[in-house]
Amino acid sequence: QLSYYQVIDIDLPEPLGAPSNLKVTDISETAATLSWDAPKNESASELMYNVYKEGEEKPIAKVKGTSYQLTGLKPDTTTKYNVTALKENGEESEHSEWVSVNTFNHLDAPTNLKVKDISWTTATLTWDAVPSEGNLVYKIYKEGQTTPYRAVTGTSCNLVGLKPDTTTKFSVTAATADGRESEHSKWVTVKT
Repeated sequence: QLSYYQVIDIDLPEPLGAPSNLKVTDISETAATLSWDAPKNESASELMYNVYKEGEEKPIAKVKGTSYQLTGLKPDTTTKYNVTALKENGEESEHSEWVSVNTFNHLDAPTNLKVKDISWTTATLTWDAVPSEGNLVYKIYKEGQTTPYRAVTGTSCNLVGLKPDTTTKFSVTAATADGRESEHSKWVTVKT
């Protein structure tokens, strides 16, 4: 028995490619930014993106554009995320590679700030060290100023060049090499 088949050549569109180059920036204790590249050969303006968190079946966000700000994260944790591209017709791409978001450990403010050895034009500030896994710099601030008066690596600072018979308030912050800075310590008053 002889059968005939007609071959029809159908040009099917390429499946939607996955987003690429997923990366993490602007990491803090409780936030980070995810960014990625749109799939090749697609008009980025026509796509939406689903953001997925490891362990969750449904996306945590649906966004327009190629970045997403993660907020409300827990300090000192590691969580993985990936993204998919989504067309208006509902077609969803494969998932991008996973990326790990490692939030920073909380950086405490220095405590027990005290003033000693006060003279007409000098005084010494001392405080307790802040627990940290890395080296810290302590920044000393005068009340009303946004830039540090001095920065030191130890737990004391000699204040020099003070004006006689004046009252000035100081506080201290702890800062890491990567630019993170704690809240201010309690303010202390230096009266020369």
